[in-house]
Amino acid sequence: MSVASTANESEGNIESSAPLDPVSVSNLYLRTTIAHQGYTLIGISFIVFECGFLILYSNQFWFNADLVWLGVPAAIMAMAIAHLLLTWAESESGCNFFAPIWRRRPPFVYRQWLRLNEADLEPGLSFGQRHVVWQAIDQVELTLWGNLRILSRALCGADSTKAYEKPKFFSFSRATSAEEILKFPFAVGMLADQKLVVDTMRHYNPALKLNDRLTKRIDAKEVKGTVYVQQLGVIFLFVVLMDVGLSMFSYLEMLKNYYLCESASISDQAAEQNKAPRYFERAESLREHPLPVSWVSTKIMREGKVASGLFQTRAEALWAIGRKDEAISSMRKSLELSPNSFRLNLRLARLLALSGHKKEAISQLNEAMKNHESALLPRLYMLALHPVEARPRFYKMYLRDLDDELFGNDLMWPPGSHVFLQDVFYRDDLTFILDRLLHSDGLDSDAISR
Repeated sequence: MSVASTANESEGNIESSAPLDPVSVSNLYLRTTIAHQGYTLIGISFIVFECGFLILYSNQFWFNADLVWLGVPAAIMAMAIAHLLLTWAESESGCNFFAPIWRRRPPFVYRQWLRLNEADLEPGLSFGQRHVVWQAIDQVELTLWGNLRILSRALCGADSTKAYEKPKFFSFSRATSAEEILKFPFAVGMLADQKLVVDTMRHYNPALKLNDRLTKRIDAKEVKGTVYVQQLGVIFLFVVLMDVGLSMFSYLEMLKNYYLCESASISDQAAEQNKAPRYFERAESLREHPLPVSWVSTKIMREGKVASGLFQTRAEALWAIGRKDEAISSMRKSLELSPNSFRLNLRLARLLALSGHKKEAISQLNEAMKNHESALLPRLYMLALHPVEARPRFYKMYLRDLDDELFGNDLMWPPGSHVFLQDVFYRDDLTFILDRLLHSDGLDSDAISR
């Protein structure tokens, strides 16, 4: 059954109908397929949800709320917002708003597709706020990406007799002189509606030319079950969106509790310090008991850089409440999930050194220097961990390494050009290095090794 529908402007009613004869086409509104509407809605919903997630991730105003069970409602709200945005974008005001970019075409094709022979316009085809009369259409082409190009010679005139002669310096023939006046997605409509559009064009212009791809598309038979397969894909994406909503909000709740654990442990108030273990246990409960049917939660907890960052945050919370061995184990897990991050090598080396494991800390720093040969920071860490008498020798060795890998030994041209280091230093880096290099607060390199 075609999704073509007639529009009742006074009441806004839409009536489904059987395939129409091009002769009887009048004030006809063609809608996109249900599957296309679903894919578009859910695709934009993911973007809306991600924007909301980033707002929560970068602020603390929500800390008094428990986000775990708000993930699914947030995903549904994202769909509602996406629906409103898409409906507005393809409306008259939306097309006019984006007119400087899309030339009064809708930036997104959601539910509305084409309008044929609108009552208040000369017979023709309307897409968004663009209208093309039938007599202006001379040629129609279906592109590889599923867009329909409408070409006209109303402005450029008919082809000359030399239009298809082979030029002197090129091996291909000259293209037709017809100019594109409109392009819109074609595959978003039902096959019956696609055929109706082309048949209506032919009715008003019997000399209409179609390219081979469009001819094959119009002559093709609709495969039974295709619509249901597409709709199953929409249902699958809907389930994924709900899973993302629940999983990402659970992830935020975990990060919040790890953060509050670390924040409470450094508080000056004993009452706040006593809350730190409870915050940590709440985060651990969420991490250790994800929903068993959630594919996204499993990915977040166990794989990739997101999981690596989670274990790093967990390690910092463990360190803050004095569980240093567990913090080191968690940092090792973070490094295992993101093995090429020399910042994690440095963090782990710092925890190992502060726990008295100097040899293991040096091993991590050697790994960082091996993977990032032009980095200064791991070399400064190494200087800070070595005894005072050994530092000049290591300094010269590290400087030679940097000359070989970064600075070079040749004078640069033009004069005044220089190569410089670009390492990023955090406060923990500065205090760890300078406290040992300057022996402030009674720190001594030999004491670290004990």
